[in-house]
Amino acid sequence: MKQRLYILFFFLLFSIYSSAQQKAEHWLTIEETNYSLCNLSLNILHHPTLANNPWISIQIENKDAVTQNILNCYLEVKVKAYNINTEEVLKEGMFSTSDASELFDHLGQNPLEVPKLNPGLHTISSYISTRCSNILSIPNSKFIHTDMSIRFLLELEGTEKVKLEWDDLTFEFDWYSPNSQEINQIQNKLNILLQEPQNEVDNYFILKTLLNQAKIIEKITDETFVNSLEKYKNYPDQKIAILHFLNTTFSSNPSIKDYYKNKIKQKDALSLNDLKELPNLWDNDYSELLKNWLEVAPLNIQIRIYDILFLRQQKWIKDKSFSNDLSNILLEQYGDILYQLPDDLNEQQLRMWGSLATALGKTGDASAIGIICPFLENKKNLWGREMVLFTESLTAPRPTRVCDIALEAILNLQLRDKTLFYNKNGFSPPYVYGESEVIIENVRNKVISELINSNICSYKSR
Repeated sequence: MKQRLYILFFFLLFSIYSSAQQKAEHWLTIEETNYSLCNLSLNILHHPTLANNPWISIQIENKDAVTQNILNCYLEVKVKAYNINTEEVLKEGMFSTSDASELFDHLGQNPLEVPKLNPGLHTISSYISTRCSNILSIPNSKFIHTDMSIRFLLELEGTEKVKLEWDDLTFEFDWYSPNSQEINQIQNKLNILLQEPQNEVDNYFILKTLLNQAKIIEKITDETFVNSLEKYKNYPDQKIAILHFLNTTFSSNPSIKDYYKNKIKQKDALSLNDLKELPNLWDNDYSELLKNWLEVAPLNIQIRIYDILFLRQQKWIKDKSFSNDLSNILLEQYGDILYQLPDDLNEQQLRMWGSLATALGKTGDASAIGIICPFLENKKNLWGREMVLFTESLTAPRPTRVCDIALEAILNLQLRDKTLFYNKNGFSPPYVYGESEVIIENVRNKVISELINSNICSYKSR
């Protein structure tokens, strides 16, 4: 009898395992297109959830006997999920790329070379799956009904040229909430990922998605999150997902602030990158610690520290002695440049002046305006047109002339909102056809002329 029970027990286990395997491998073909040298198909997993990766894929079979060059590629995906009963839109988004190395799973090619497809089967799955999962996340109900549209273009050249294309492939599917077992799987995956970084392109989206799910992060310890900061120090692109999560979720957690206080004391340059992404985790102690670092830091680190302090200026701007200390550090160390007149500096020195004056403008010390004013009359271009932002930008292009740099430093010292200031003076983007540079130069010329003749520049500070 006992033997029969054992047999029944193992049969039951085998049935459960087989059922699970069958579900995991149950793929549906949504579209299939055959060409002379290629087959193209779109497949989706039956009953997809956040626990599945991948769960949607495009497969390209290169039937040519030779390797085909990828001449052109493009993928655009639009996703919209809604309540099937009320038709209320619950989630929606889109993404696109024309980068073959980003698109294909493990293409593993030199970015300087023409991307290629060897004979055989190639898959586009991780790119689509991770980004769609980020949009859809975990539904509040058992499932949400989802519409998806795909535009896909792939031009290849092997024995002959081949153009694979779906102009507007649309289809529907249901996106499910993971069950308790799948939730545990996802939690384990996140826990491992936080402790063992991997150099995978799509890990940023995986981290971003999972960290934004309350059901997933509830069993991850605070210590794991704090330790992940150190573990991800050599993975800056992925680390941003962790930083954004901590900024919104750990804003009152002292362990994170203590971590960065120690990093500043240790003069850890990588911590400066993090602090830019953590406005909600700013601590007033950072200001004094960063100022102490400024006194002994090389110029490139000083510039970065001034940038961060300027981003958090509202936290310390009322402390006039602190502002004076910030400007004094620059003036004492680089007075041989900052106290000169523009005609006394060669081009290399003027470039250094541009960096120093920009930093000085971020100190909040209005008495430094008089030091900068003489440079309002110098129209020499320091940085070149390649540094100007694209013309459709909603903000003013980066200052490139000496006088423009002086103007923006003064505006910062006056605590002006530069975007609002430029708008009030006639710069109202977006512009096309290249008008942006011409218009902003005219606006700046007008304002600079007014400043030169104003009381601000007639006041001799320091």
